[in-house]
Amino acid sequence: MATSIFDNKEIIPMEEDLDDVLNNSLSVWNNLIDYLENEYGELNKEWKFYSKNSGWSFKIANKKKKFVVLIAK
Repeated sequence: MATSIFDNKEIIPMEEDLDDVLNNSLSVWNNLIDYLENEYGELNKEWKFYSKNSGWSFKIANKKKKFVVLIAK
């Protein structure tokens, strides 16, 4: 079983998929992204597939540091 529920390499998760998983918490997630952008400027946001065991994760970083990695279980 993959660490992430997004375990199909062929399907990159979309915001609608996060909405299905996070339900009412999607607004909290979006507020976190807004906060990080306001504090640190432009962010690199990318889905990354590491392996079948790990599945997809969502990484938020800028040029200097990684801030958050979301793994939906």
